[in-house]
Amino acid sequence: MAFTIGGAVLLVVVMLDILLTMVGANQSSPIAMRVGKVAFDLFKMLPLGAFKHRLMGPAVMTVVASYWVAALALAWSLIFFGSDAAIDFQMEERGSGPLDILAHVGHLLSTVGGGVSRPESTSAALMGVLIGVNGMVVLTLSVSFVLGTTNTVVTGRQLFVSLDIADDADRIGDRAFLDKLIGFLVALNASPMALYFSHEDEEFRIPKRLATLLQMIAEDSPDTARTLAGLLPGLKAGPAASLRARLDDWARRYAPAPGLLRGAASPERDGG
Repeated sequence: MAFTIGGAVLLVVVMLDILLTMVGANQSSPIAMRVGKVAFDLFKMLPLGAFKHRLMGPAVMTVVASYWVAALALAWSLIFFGSDAAIDFQMEERGSGPLDILAHVGHLLSTVGGGVSRPESTSAALMGVLIGVNGMVVLTLSVSFVLGTTNTVVTGRQLFVSLDIADDADRIGDRAFLDKLIGFLVALNASPMALYFSHEDEEFRIPKRLATLLQMIAEDSPDTARTLAGLLPGLKAGPAASLRARLDDWARRYAPAPGLLRGAASPERDGG
């Protein structure tokens, strides 16, 4: 019974984590973001280069997805292990152990079938249906989650290109551009995993470019810049006077290498 309760609690926590991150539309679950941040910090240790910039975002999202899959498989395995539901193996005359149950749950979560195990009771069969439905829900949500995140990255880069084709000082005062910026910041707030995507050209790195852009806006309109900065995921609130420093610290957390400061020359641009 203890295994079943523990598995049920873990299942609820993981599903809340998934739902808040994939369809919450209000930043993401702190658990998923911490897993992503740990993965991002580890990838920071790799040497700088074009391949690293292309890899970082997809790799971080893969790590987060792997954590979800592993946690769901563990949760359902604990529920199976602590319940009266039983499975048997079509190829062997033996009972099922913890690893056998994990393999059975993994096949059901993947929704592709093909396992050599089968339910031995009605309760096991019904639980298998729930696991399959759970897998389909997560798979369906993950498609929109990935598309939403990559679309946010693309939208940000489009915004930066439109800024580059005109003088920055003139462009940021344009109302149409400000509306586009607000729309992008709202989308970024709902898809903060986009911050983990890097680019060979530092002008297309979302955190660094946004920090620079908001600092420019703050020179003419501190209140506007502070309001816009409040939409940035993970940026702590504070007085307008410290906004520049807080933006620098925020952008530095998402730099593709440790110690890479905003505005400093990138090693890969110097032949590194």
